[in-house]
Amino acid sequence: MNEDNKDSVPGRPAGPRTFRLIGLVVLAAMIIVLGIFYGTAPREAPPQQDGSDTPAAETSEP
Repeated sequence: MNEDNKDSVPGRPAGPRTFRLIGLVVLAAMIIVLGIFYGTAPREAPPQQDGSDTPAAETSEP
């Protein structure tokens, strides 16, 4: 009788297999969501700024 319900006791805390399964599902969902997010992001990057407010042509004086 104990052998039949050894794996399905209602009050038993979740074992390591349950946490491993939940972790894999969450990891897969995060990868899918990030892949969709980065896959649909526009490819144009904003212009990189080097910290100066003036363009390079105006900084050099004759």
